Amino acid sequence: MKPEAAGELQLAKEALAGAEEILALTTRAKVVAREAYIAALHAARAVIFERTGKVSKTHSGTHSEIGRLAHLDATIDPQFSHFLKAAFDAKINSDYGEGKSKISTMDDARYFVATATRLVAHAEWLLAQEPPPAP
Repeated sequence: MKPEAAGELQLAKEALAGAEEILALTTRAKVVAREAYIAALHAARAVIFERTGKVSKTHSGTHSEIGRLAHLDATIDPQFSHFLKAAFDAKINSDYGEGKSKISTMDDARYFVATATRLVAHAEWLLAQEPPPAP
């Protein structure tokens, strides 16, 4: 695993631990979901760097690139792209009151944490595999 990918994966794990800790301590669903989104974002960036050597500098660039990679490589869960887009919209709504998706209940927050947990674990698994041959 490339050091940059390992660093992104570590950030993903730290954000996920934060989301789980916040979930256990509060009923602020938006705060929990925001941290879960950040965990999934860093996990996706780890996969992107490992597979392409490119750094994704923006949220939308990360969403697009992980979607493109998932389309080319069936081992990458397409849920990465779908979740990142929906969770980012929810984050924007949470931060600025804009966007379509809303996080309103602790069930929503638990869903975000569960999905981020699965995606971080999936990224860790992907990073432990041999990369597929270049097309």
